[in-house]
Amino acid sequence: MSFLALTTGWGVWQGRQNKSAEDYFLAGRSQHWVMVMFSIVATETSVLTFVSVPGLAYRGDWFFLQLAMGYIVGRILVSVFLLPAYFDSGIVSIYEVLGKRFGLVDGRKRSYREVGEELGVTAEAARRLVKRAVNTVRDRAGESISVA
Repeated sequence: MSFLALTTGWGVWQGRQNKSAEDYFLAGRSQHWVMVMFSIVATETSVLTFVSVPGLAYRGDWFFLQLAMGYIVGRILVSVFLLPAYFDSGIVSIYEVLGKRFGLVDGRKRSYREVGEELGVTAEAARRLVKRAVNTVRDRAGESISVA
C-alpha cells in the first residue's frame, strides 16, 4: 500500500508542472535523449525478456534472438521514417495523428454517416468498424463498453 501511495503522490507532485499535452507527453521537451531512450527500452522490454531469453539461448534455442534483432531494426525504421514526420508536424501523441489522418480534429461528435463519409465507406460499414473496434478493446480490457 505504501508503494501505491508513494507512486500516486509522486505522480501528483510531478503533474503540477504540466500545463499542456506537450508537457505531459514530452516532458516539455526538456529530457536528455539518453533518458528518453531508457524510457522507451523499459516500456517495450519486460523482465521476462532479460530472464528467459538468455536461458533459452543457453539451452540451444536461438529463436528469440530475432526478438532482439527486431528491436534494433524497428528502432532504426522508426527513427528514419516516423520520427522526422512527428518532429516536422509538431505532433505530440498518436491521437493527433489519427485525428489529422481521418479529419476528426475538432472534437465534436459525429454520426456514423459522417464518419463513413470521412473514411469513404457507408454509414453501416462505419458502424460495424466502430463496433468491432470497441469489442476488441472490451475483450482485451475486460471492461463493459457499449456501442449503439
